[in-house]
Amino acid sequence: MPLKLIDTHAHLQAGVFESDLDALVACARAQGLQSALICASSPDDWGAARDTAHRYGFGYLLGIH
Repeated sequence: MPLKLIDTHAHLQAGVFESDLDALVACARAQGLQSALICASSPDDWGAARDTAHRYGFGYLLGIH
């Protein structure tokens, strides 16, 4: 039976993933990723985290560190 995975702490909104994020998410889903929680640690990052989560149907967490 294939694994069904949830990443509970992801920062996919980070610029380092920008150029190939679609491919990264597609690969993760092919390996069993069902969902992810996109985490933002400051108000400056909240919009990007929310937008990324909505783009892929993931959840998101907005916080302040």
